[in-house]
Amino acid sequence: MDPDIQEADGSDARFGFVFEGLSKEEFERKFPNAEMDSNDWGEVSGGWQTKDTVRVCEYFNVVDKSDTLVAGPDGQSFLLSSIPDPAEREAIKADPEIVSRPVQKRTVKWYMIAGEKVIETKEWLGKYVPIVRVVGSEVEIEGETIRTSHTRGMKDAQRMYNYWNSSSAEFVALQGKQPYIAPAQAIAGYQDYWTI
Repeated sequence: MDPDIQEADGSDARFGFVFEGLSKEEFERKFPNAEMDSNDWGEVSGGWQTKDTVRVCEYFNVVDKSDTLVAGPDGQSFLLSSIPDPAEREAIKADPEIVSRPVQKRTVKWYMIAGEKVIETKEWLGKYVPIVRVVGSEVEIEGETIRTSHTRGMKDAQRMYNYWNSSSAEFVALQGKQPYIAPAQAIAGYQDYWTI
């Protein structure tokens, strides 16, 4: 994900990657129409590809497109790019009663990358990079961001729980299985307790 994000949920990210490593057979099963011939299978720097595996990556990239926001005399507003006829667009620009201003329209491009090749691309529906950050705790200490999961603080308690359960099982396992026996004089008057 974009390392320059400022929002906690990462909604201001300008790009993001989702990686997956696949075997050659799995890749050919998932992407039968990908144009990768036998010469494409070989060592690629950075571990993106070997003769038997390929790294597949979804890449999302935010692209800002310039547009014009138009407000008509009736108060309705629309984007100039939504008018398909170029002559009509020019007429709207020339009309003195229409107020307009330039705007940036945020769009997201999606790419499917396999090894060194882009095998598919399209415009993503939506204006945000569709990767949701799930961060437990995030603290900045002397300029360094420290991230911890929700479960990190529970690890020691779980280790102690596991330790004491193991100790309990060990204690019971090491006990003798023979019944307790004692001479009759030793338990005289305590028979009720002894039979419990």
